[in-house]
Amino acid sequence: MNKRKLTLLFSLLILLTLMLAVPTCADWAQNKKGTKIWYTDSTGQKVTGLQKIGSYTYCFDETGLLQTGWIRTEEGLRYFDKEGKAGKKLGSMLHSGIRTVGKYRYGFETVLF
Repeated sequence: MNKRKLTLLFSLLILLTLMLAVPTCADWAQNKKGTKIWYTDSTGQKVTGLQKIGSYTYCFDETGLLQTGWIRTEEGLRYFDKEGKAGKKLGSMLHSGIRTVGKYRYGFETVLF
């Protein structure tokens, strides 16, 4: 191979390496119907389990889908809000105080996560 072809090949390899190395931004995503919601971390992977995102704690199943309602975790039974918007209130764990869930009132303790 001549020098020009080698330089071009080397440049393409460097460009490809840089493109693959650029980290993605962590962000919320959902399907077109908005019925399945997930969160991807900075590597582009869906997160699972209990996750603190911003000032809220969320629960994701083993496939990475956001869970709402009553969920049994290792720490005990927890409630994850069914109201709101992903990244705002939807799916966030309720804690600290008396809250109404459906037609019943529950006391939630402060959970350090």
